[in-house]
Amino acid sequence: MANEFQKKKGILLDLDGTLIDSMPLHYRCWSETLERFGVKIDIEHFYASEGTKITDLMKKYTGIQKPSTIADLVREKDALFIERFSFVLYEGVKEFLSECTALGIKLGLVTASSAARLNKSAPKSFTEHFSVIITGDSSPRGKPHPDQYIAGIRGLDLDPEHVLAVENAPLGIIAAKAAGLHCVALAHTLGRSFLKDADCTYETFQDFAGMFCDELQRGRLMPNLEVLPKPL
Repeated sequence: MANEFQKKKGILLDLDGTLIDSMPLHYRCWSETLERFGVKIDIEHFYASEGTKITDLMKKYTGIQKPSTIADLVREKDALFIERFSFVLYEGVKEFLSECTALGIKLGLVTASSAARLNKSAPKSFTEHFSVIITGDSSPRGKPHPDQYIAGIRGLDLDPEHVLAVENAPLGIIAAKAAGLHCVALAHTLGRSFLKDADCTYETFQDFAGMFCDELQRGRLMPNLEVLPKPL
């Protein structure tokens, strides 16, 4: 997989649990929101379901089918989340985004988050790194369907073979692979057994970032080394 990094001209990244350490807070806010319905959410199932359109997931958890009621629940939970959220990137993310930008690697964000929540919670200094942002409310189908990743590839204006996906949950991995992408998984929120469909898995974002940047630089140096004059 490391050699594949040398071919990449763009990266599509998931947000929650991949770039920002937000999944525990999402879980707590949803647990509190659904408490009055007597619904208890299993944290592992919740993490493994990440990427599903949240309206579909809440219909499954609550049994409520009325769209307006589900929309009210989403707004209530998002209000709790915004009130408590502190934007914290995983270690190495800030430097990675800056280095990719400097190297001319196109970056895209593919997230189940709504555009409204993203705009309220993510600073401009973060979002300005991305040439395309695909939110959960921009497509009628969420992960594991490939729609969001296909839109991301189109937004980067690159062929799939030149784009890498970075995910932390099984549904996102399935979506990325269905869109024809190589996919790296990060074991931030789930164990490796959940991430088996990825092309490779790293324990942390920093582990991945170091390998990607090293291989990218090596790939760019190789053509120059090949044209150096041979010693007499």
